[in-house]
Amino acid sequence: MNLEHAGWNDFFENQYTAYKDHGLLYGRIIKEVRHTYIIYSAHGEINAEVSGHFHYTAIDKSDYPSVGDWVIFKKSNDMALIEKVLSRQSYFSRKSAGKDYEEQIVAANIDYLCIVSGLDGGRNFNPRGIERYIAMATQGNTQPIILLNKVDLCTNRDEIIKSINSMLENIPVFMVSATTKEGLDEFLSNFNAGSTIAFSGQSGVGKSSIINA
Repeated sequence: MNLEHAGWNDFFENQYTAYKDHGLLYGRIIKEVRHTYIIYSAHGEINAEVSGHFHYTAIDKSDYPSVGDWVIFKKSNDMALIEKVLSRQSYFSRKSAGKDYEEQIVAANIDYLCIVSGLDGGRNFNPRGIERYIAMATQGNTQPIILLNKVDLCTNRDEIIKSINSMLENIPVFMVSATTKEGLDEFLSNFNAGSTIAFSGQSGVGKSSIINA
């Protein structure tokens, strides 16, 4: 497996240098459920959990692995023990449940946040909602991209583009259709191999349809 296509780069390689002579491996977290994980690695997908030493040294929830994290692990039969989370290039976080503020990482090492909005009328086109997602991307050190889906159902393209351009500066905007495939090739041409892309937007705007297309 080519882990460079999964986002491995010099930033993470330089951190791994200190561990490679100790029989430790690296991989990326692709799923997390209640502190159990699946790691994508050169050895395939491996079920994992954090080691006892990791539990002992972790201070709060943000120290634990999240989807998108690169981790150092020790392979033991069909399981992996995670020993360390490599420093993140970017991340999205939220306040965890409870009275006291504690940061919880939602996703890590995202290169692009595609903010999807629908052009089929109603509430699916929400400029203020787009602004909030842009602020979240900027705070997380991630490049925002505006993706206006369902352009095949839109009768006022020029008006929409003017309203978006007046609100945004230096943020790419693409009009696409997951149904007709219009605009998807132009959109995809912006990414190199190894880019990690996240999709956000309210329910019904077509995030899953775009990904499937």
